[in-house]
Amino acid sequence: MRSALIGLGILAMSSLALANAPESEEVPNEIEAGIDVQSGVPYRLFRAEGTHICWSSKMIGNTCFVHGTNYTDCLQAYNSLKSWDCCRNSGQNSVNFVMSKCTNWN
Repeated sequence: MRSALIGLGILAMSSLALANAPESEEVPNEIEAGIDVQSGVPYRLFRAEGTHICWSSKMIGNTCFVHGTNYTDCLQAYNSLKSWDCCRNSGQNSVNFVMSKCTNWN
C-alpha cells in the first residue's frame, strides 16, 4: 500500500513543474516518549517526512516539505503529515501529498 501511495505521488509530482525550492516545517506531535504510560513498556516510534504540492489560482507546482517524529506507525505519520498543509504559509492549498520516508528511530 505504501509503495503504491509513493508511486502515485511520484507520478503526480513528475507531471508538475516544480518551480520553487521546498520549505521545511516540523509537524507537532503529542507523544513525548516511547513508553506506554500504563504498562511502562517501550514501544516503537517512527519519524517521517514528505512533500506537499501546492496550488493557487495563479500557479501550481510549488512544494513544501514537512517532517515529524514520535509516531506510533507509518499510517499515523502519513495522516498527520498530510493534514499539516504547509502550503497555506504561502497562501496556497495542497493538492497532493507524498510521504517520502518513514523509519523506526528508537
